[in-house]
Amino acid sequence: MKARILLILIINFISLQILANDYGKKIDITLDWLINHLEKNNVQILNQRNNLEYTKYQIDETKAAARPYLGLEASYMRQKLAGVRNSSSFDNYNYAINLAQPLFTYGKISTAIKIAKHYYQLSESDYSKTIKDITLAAAEIMYSIKMLEYRIKILQSTQKTFAEHFKITELRYKIGDAAQVDYLSARVNYEQIAPIITELENKISNLKNELKLLLNLELDIDLIVKEDIIRDTSITIDKKNVIDSALKNNDDLKKLKENYEITLLQKKIAENTLRPELNFIASYGGTSDDINNILKKDKENALIGVKLNFPIFDGFRSKNQVSQYSIKLQNLERTLKQYKDSIVKEATNIINDLEFYKKQIAANETLVSAAQEAFRIAQENYNAGAAVSLNVIESEKDKLNAQLKLLESKYNFILTHLKLKQISGLKLTDNF
Repeated sequence: MKARILLILIINFISLQILANDYGKKIDITLDWLINHLEKNNVQILNQRNNLEYTKYQIDETKAAARPYLGLEASYMRQKLAGVRNSSSFDNYNYAINLAQPLFTYGKISTAIKIAKHYYQLSESDYSKTIKDITLAAAEIMYSIKMLEYRIKILQSTQKTFAEHFKITELRYKIGDAAQVDYLSARVNYEQIAPIITELENKISNLKNELKLLLNLELDIDLIVKEDIIRDTSITIDKKNVIDSALKNNDDLKKLKENYEITLLQKKIAENTLRPELNFIASYGGTSDDINNILKKDKENALIGVKLNFPIFDGFRSKNQVSQYSIKLQNLERTLKQYKDSIVKEATNIINDLEFYKKQIAANETLVSAAQEAFRIAQENYNAGAAVSLNVIESEKDKLNAQLKLLESKYNFILTHLKLKQISGLKLTDNF
């Protein structure tokens, strides 16, 4: 008894140590790690993977229709003949072993198997699309976190500059060398940064929780984004290759094509509804009023043969189905064409956006350099008494805005690059 209590205490201690180690755990996140972890742990992806397995079993279930059926039937009844005077009740025992094997179904079973395979391919496209959509959403959150962290660094640098300027202005105000409006302006500009930083920190916290939900992680785990938002923009995109890849690998387009093939096969089944079917049948059994004699040879029943089923009229049901599937096929053909055009348009727009952000980054880099130089000159002039406080504050704001614009253009560039990979059917870590 004491040994059992000691074992329980040891297990509890180990569990507490594990929980203590997990609490406050930090995870460094890169794009590769993000994608691998999502594919293994995201709930939507796991469910879609199970749906894929489920559809795989449906193929085998459909194939079962072409396999032989073997069954045992047995019954016991106590009977009394009607209309017979002074008749007494008697027992009746029956058993039969039945075999049925489809020989010819006019392609109905083989067509149904093809439909099941197309449904599996449809499920594959759903699975692939789920992975791409979830990974892109998670990557956007990850880079948003990094972008906000950079914004905080820029604001902290600006806050430091404003603090130094406020300190100098305060000293000059105390000795009567600066006006009260300059002092108050410097103070407002310094103190307004802290609430903005707090707001951004709260946004980062919320985004991290959203990312943890996608990653299926505990909320007490801290995520450290190691993927940098600053990337080389000197990439070359071949527009034709991107569009060809998008038309070939787009999962929504694949699903439309699979739906078209499924509808085509369903129409074929409807067309073959009033076609003959031929089955091989065999049966062996026995019947007796005494269970002890049921297996005797004189009590046996047996049959073997073929059964032909030739439907003649079904109230125009199959004809109406054929018409319905024909209309659906026409709609799918138009939708396919329109969707292909939309893919080409979307890919072209993304490529155009990517080129725009490349140019915007270059322009903003020039703007940042100019703003930094303007601030340096304004600061020197103010310290020398050749400029007023307002000049320094305005030049610092210009520098801040230029840095934020550059950061935003780089953030937009990397997200657009990821979207281009997705529409091309590539993984987010693949290169063009």
